[in-house]
Amino acid sequence: MPEFDPRSYAYPSRRNVVYARKAMACTSIPQGAQIGLDVMKAGGNAVDAAVAMAAAMPLLEPTSNGLGSDCFALVWVEAEKKLYGLNASGVAPAALSAALVRELGHQTMPQAGWIPTMVPGAPAGWAELNRRFGTKPLPQLFAPAISAAREGVPVQVNLEPMWEEDARRIAATLDRSSAASDVYKRQIVAFSRATGGYFCEDDFRNYKPEWVEPISTDYKGYTVCEIPPNGHGITVLMALNLLKGLKLSDQKDCADTYHKILESIKLAFADTRTYVADPRYMRTRVEDLLSEEYAARRRALISEQALTPEAGDPSCGGTIYLCTADPQGNMVSFIQSNYTTFGAGVAIPGTGISLQNRGANFSLDEGSDNCLAGGKRSYHTIIP
Repeated sequence: MPEFDPRSYAYPSRRNVVYARKAMACTSIPQGAQIGLDVMKAGGNAVDAAVAMAAAMPLLEPTSNGLGSDCFALVWVEAEKKLYGLNASGVAPAALSAALVRELGHQTMPQAGWIPTMVPGAPAGWAELNRRFGTKPLPQLFAPAISAAREGVPVQVNLEPMWEEDARRIAATLDRSSAASDVYKRQIVAFSRATGGYFCEDDFRNYKPEWVEPISTDYKGYTVCEIPPNGHGITVLMALNLLKGLKLSDQKDCADTYHKILESIKLAFADTRTYVADPRYMRTRVEDLLSEEYAARRRALISEQALTPEAGDPSCGGTIYLCTADPQGNMVSFIQSNYTTFGAGVAIPGTGISLQNRGANFSLDEGSDNCLAGGKRSYHTIIP
């Protein structure tokens, strides 16, 4: 792999490159990064640090993620020289269907209320990461979040407007003691039944995160890795497949280069929105979407004029991010999301659980691979 030299790019970052001899932890809130560093200083690995940070971020940045979130992770295990993928996105309640939502008078999926809520995948994702690759017990990893909740944390300047915007829609508190237990599941189901929701015990009993094989493409000497569908990381790979066959100028502020990049992304998104869904329901193969032959056909559509993109036919040919690295060379790329700020606007009383509204991405079109069905994962927009 070529050595990265920021001076060689037309738009080098104005930030200084940060180097560390032993470990690093990064996220949007400084206290979150400090938690990760403290875990690794105490002997934990990159996965321990990522789990501790993920458990604290619902308190530190509740406008973007929470105990009712989904998450995805890419984990590099240095000893095995292997990249692992974890899909901890939730599924729709078994009682929900596209027909039911249409009967309730909706032409498209709503973004608020019980209908777009799904089984939260994040807490189960933390537990699964810890089970497979962690070295510290979960109570120890949750301790920094518990301490922060008891002592209080400053509200970041950029979060204040989001708090104000959603203040009338939802009020949330945090009770970390039940974050990884069955208690919070029973509370969600009970509140759902009492207020017109669709969850039952089996929705949670039958749910578990899924280990997946990352997908990738090569671009100018780099291997770019993503989580496979139902996430739209494949959009990045498809756009890169188009771009690597196009001539891009080295000239700064080149309109032709901007045009080609935008057109490639537009075409990739058009395919993604049409074909990406829960992989159990996808009729289009990932390998077809990423094939060189399909990329060539889509690339040929790019001319000097901007186009209104439509999906091709490959069959014929409110979010937080964190990352960690430890002294042993293990690395984690992790993303966790409510979808829109506080999610569905549904908070479970007496807890810190604000439910995500990722189900808003479902289609109500019975002919779509992404049509709403009970126990199904929706098209997902967050990518590690």
